[in-house]
Amino acid sequence: LAGTLAGLRERGSLSYGADADHLQVKRGPEGLARAKQLLRASRYYTFFTMDMADVLHYETLEAGAPKDFWQSAVAKSAERNNIVHDHLLPCQVGGVTYQLSADLVDRLAAKYWDALGALETLATEISTLKDGQAFDLEFTIDEHPAEVAAFDCLTSAEELLFVLREIARRGLPVTHVAPNYGAENGWDYRGADGLEGLENRVKALQAIAGEFGVMLDFHSADDLTAPTRAALRRATKGFLHYKISPMPHLLYADMLEKYEPELFLNWWNDALAYARHEAANGSEFAAECLRAYDSGPDQKPSRHHQVFHHYGFAYIGRRGENGTFAVRDKFYTLSPEFYRAHQEYLTEYLGTLARDLFEE
Repeated sequence: LAGTLAGLRERGSLSYGADADHLQVKRGPEGLARAKQLLRASRYYTFFTMDMADVLHYETLEAGAPKDFWQSAVAKSAERNNIVHDHLLPCQVGGVTYQLSADLVDRLAAKYWDALGALETLATEISTLKDGQAFDLEFTIDEHPAEVAAFDCLTSAEELLFVLREIARRGLPVTHVAPNYGAENGWDYRGADGLEGLENRVKALQAIAGEFGVMLDFHSADDLTAPTRAALRRATKGFLHYKISPMPHLLYADMLEKYEPELFLNWWNDALAYARHEAANGSEFAAECLRAYDSGPDQKPSRHHQVFHHYGFAYIGRRGENGTFAVRDKFYTLSPEFYRAHQEYLTEYLGTLARDLFEE
């Protein structure tokens, strides 16, 4: 809001945009129709992050997985043969020669065919809505269903090569891609390969993305510590897109707890009640967050509890009976001391990120 107001005060015209972040594409025609509805609602945005997790067929990469899906997805054998031929060609990137096997191409095609088809449809939809205006388009594959663990579906270099080759073959205007590098909400990187393994993997992914003129995007990056950020900086040489939502929201809560404890307590109680409601209605994730809170050494209300991290977003968006925001105005009428402290806190955080990610 402050940035927008500053822009409006400037003489002339300034360019700024917004990310329609994690527009989820769900399975079936209803899912695609819903995604189009969301695109129409966000047509004035400049960055579109298409989340394809629900339409990826993770099972196709498992040992012994059948290939029937891929064989039926591409009915024309000539087209299938052409696609396989293109992906079997060797590719040298960053001194490494990649040679995908026919079996791997079949499996990757089966995993991604629905997602790439949806992306093709939605890219056309965005282009029509934007009517010639430039936009950024991201193909997001870092998310995964609850039943698939983060480290069971890490994006390999060969997998990203297949995805970007197919995007190029289809002529899709993709500018960013978010691979699954092992991010987990609420956790620093904890892969068995350690930070050295993470750095080496991301370095390989970065080389392939650069070959296709696409930027890597790192989601769920709020919880990564300075050593992890440094590993990403070395791997990408600072050429990366780094998303930190909801950290500014959590930093705001930090200062609110200190300067406006009564309002923070209301916010906390709402988050706790929301988590308990979700747990009572069958959410195992909510139950896990509550168990961590109830069994922890400190039950003092704090934004650092996973309960608040994952269930604190609803309070600010609560609406009253007449449809207006029920509590939003309370956040705009706080003390000058709070706003000054919050600005300094946020500035320090963003400066730290900049140094960790972009400075040698």
